[in-house]
Amino acid sequence: MAYNGIPIILGLAIILIGYLRIIYKIKRLPITIREQIDLNMYSLLIYPAVLVITFLPSIIDHIVGIFHPERPVWVTALRMSITHSIGFINAVMYIRLRNLNQKKKKNSFAETPSGFDMDSSSVSSLSFL
Repeated sequence: MAYNGIPIILGLAIILIGYLRIIYKIKRLPITIREQIDLNMYSLLIYPAVLVITFLPSIIDHIVGIFHPERPVWVTALRMSITHSIGFINAVMYIRLRNLNQKKKKNSFAETPSGFDMDSSSVSSLSFL
């Protein structure tokens, strides 16, 4: 029996590499720009983490299935329930991040940097995003 989950692993690897490249490029921005637009680059890793959390049980189950074809039904049921809950987990993460961002905006509204201009050329350097 061959493993059929190569596309899932390849997709997860491509997504993770893409996010790591974005974080690397954000780190290369001058600190003044990062402070002015308040970038939290590690919050970007939440979305690939959701993919890994939802698809890792599927990958493990398929690999274990190669060596032990007769596994309990509950293992397959657990894998399917976690894998098919990706939409729910994404919704929870989007709502949680939105609430955190709204709280942060309320707390930092009065502390807006006076020298920050949205039309300035410093923001145009973010065109790689």
